[in-house]
Amino acid sequence: MKIYKNIGYLIIGLFSFLFVLLNGTFFLFVPLGNNYKLNKQEKELIKIELPTNTQFIEAQSVCGKLNGNGNGMNYLSTILIKSNLSLTELKNYYSNYKVMNQNSAEFENDCLEHDSIMYSKLKNITDYKHYYVVYTFTSAEFGSIWEMDLRGH
Repeated sequence: MKIYKNIGYLIIGLFSFLFVLLNGTFFLFVPLGNNYKLNKQEKELIKIELPTNTQFIEAQSVCGKLNGNGNGMNYLSTILIKSNLSLTELKNYYSNYKVMNQNSAEFENDCLEHDSIMYSKLKNITDYKHYYVVYTFTSAEFGSIWEMDLRGH
């Protein structure tokens, strides 16, 4: 009888260990997966060939619950550029992305309410005349595993 009791404790202990191990792996896997998605999105922006009279300055990205209420996982990737082209010309060139004037060292846009992006290369700049940000803002599919990231709550 005692051997069955010990086997029962062993089985319960093994299942408890596996439960803790799987949950720990899950909470580590999801944030790493979201970071991977964010980095991939940023690299896509960086790989775009620059238009003439334009230079790449800096890339910044962030993920988490970036705007609005409730839960959800958002991804914002940006590249800061300096260009002699107009905003309209840049919007035409980057037609699959959003483009805006950059007027400070901080990214200021409605899609980023709960976090911030600071461009270190603009820290000592006072004239922002030819600086622009090209960006993409996406969200994890509603109800997907990627929303289980604590940064999305």
